[in-house]
Amino acid sequence: MLSLCMHISRKHITIFVAILILVLLTTVLFLLFKQRTITVAFRDVPESVQSAVTQQLQLLLNQLDEKAGKSKSTFRLETINYPSNTPVQQQLRQKPKVDLLICQAGLVADAATAYAFERKAGVSNSILNTMPQTVAESAKQSNSLVAAIPLLIDHYELAVSTSSDQLPFIFAGGHDSTLLALAGAIAEAAYGTETAKQLAKDATNLAAKEITTLQNVAKILAQGITSQQIPQFCLNLLQEEVAVYMSNTTPEKVFMPLSFHRTLPYESLRRHKSTFMPSNQQSRSFTAPITYAIPLTSRGKTAKTIETLLQMLTGSECQGQLANATGLAPVHATASTPDVQADDLRYWIAASNPPLPPLDKAAFATERQAADFADAFRSMVLEYVNSNTR
Repeated sequence: MLSLCMHISRKHITIFVAILILVLLTTVLFLLFKQRTITVAFRDVPESVQSAVTQQLQLLLNQLDEKAGKSKSTFRLETINYPSNTPVQQQLRQKPKVDLLICQAGLVADAATAYAFERKAGVSNSILNTMPQTVAESAKQSNSLVAAIPLLIDHYELAVSTSSDQLPFIFAGGHDSTLLALAGAIAEAAYGTETAKQLAKDATNLAAKEITTLQNVAKILAQGITSQQIPQFCLNLLQEEVAVYMSNTTPEKVFMPLSFHRTLPYESLRRHKSTFMPSNQQSRSFTAPITYAIPLTSRGKTAKTIETLLQMLTGSECQGQLANATGLAPVHATASTPDVQADDLRYWIAASNPPLPPLDKAAFATERQAADFADAFRSMVLEYVNSNTR
């Protein structure tokens, strides 16, 4: 009887061990061959950039699979949009966990970069070798790792009329980002780079009326309004209204981002030449938003794949395709550009200091904070206008 029990027990044990080994083997094979997800989040970037970057990433993933001879994709690309009224630190700690963030330079990028370094995420700084020095200097580095890789360059340009039929200087002052970008650009042009940087720091910590540089910028705009060089309605003009205005008249100057310029028809632009804010300053730092890619994971194969994707995305071929799809300037020093505006912009950035983020991105973590500050700035300008017209 004892012998029979021992025989049954050994038989059961053998079967149990065999089943356990089979389960473990199946699990290992599943983990090795299952499709993984790379989650990419976009925040505060134009739709054209979102579309172009997403398309390029998918094409590159397909290329990696073809190169490896795989019939089934190793990684699946998933994209999400982060709203602009929630601190990015909070968003990055929520599910789904993001592997790569695409955003503009400023406080959001700074916070996301700090989070990336906290997670020991980043790529080799050799990725910056093909960029103009001033673009490479704008990247965020820690030791030999880079966690904010430049992808594309936008610019708050000045479109200047080449026609004799000239009307005033206009801008979309009802668009908070454009209004604050103009304030920062005027501060840089009138008082220099360091003053513009300090303005951003002060805007983060002080009320608008407490900032001397902002008071001076408000006075400059108010003088333009009272001298009739700037229509007062520009303080509330929306971008779509600027588009309509330019289709019917030829403003002397238009302050706008290149990304908005790209949405306008040729007939609205053919009598304008794009340039930058004039200044007597010898050293310049233009208000030119850089779109960053920020890797947020250090997990084995996912992190390595993201680094490979970013190396390819910042290469000459992909940069030319991104620039052509968005109309923005590439960060690669020799990549092809879609036209003279993008080519000029890359040259201007290479020939100046690292570019500055627009004031709303440099000073505020959420869109609501920027909107409140923009409202206060409008009121300051109008107060100076009213005091000079009594």
